[in-house]
Amino acid sequence: MARPGQNLHVKFFVLVALYLIIMAVEAQLITSLEEVLAYKIMVQWVAFTRAWNDACKASSATLNVAGGKTFLVNNIYFQGPCQPGFTFQVDGTIDPPENPSSWKRTWNY
Repeated sequence: MARPGQNLHVKFFVLVALYLIIMAVEAQLITSLEEVLAYKIMVQWVAFTRAWNDACKASSATLNVAGGKTFLVNNIYFQGPCQPGFTFQVDGTIDPPENPSSWKRTWNY
């Protein structure tokens, strides 16, 4: 019989594994992501948002921005409240697009 919360941890692990596989496949399919910067920002923004939402719902989850990595994101809104024990750890870099006019318009800007 599964422990309470065990299924949630398994689902979170599967989500992270799928994200890593998608990023690896993306790197193989696109020769130069710098040439399609808008696509890269969109993909990373969607992945970031999904990872945040799933980790925020899990107990004792850590969402880690890997060291040595730079993630390009458009304007992004992280929603909570999150479960107790949730950690958002930034070891890498989160960068916006260089030109704010390319950001999606929202109520807060």
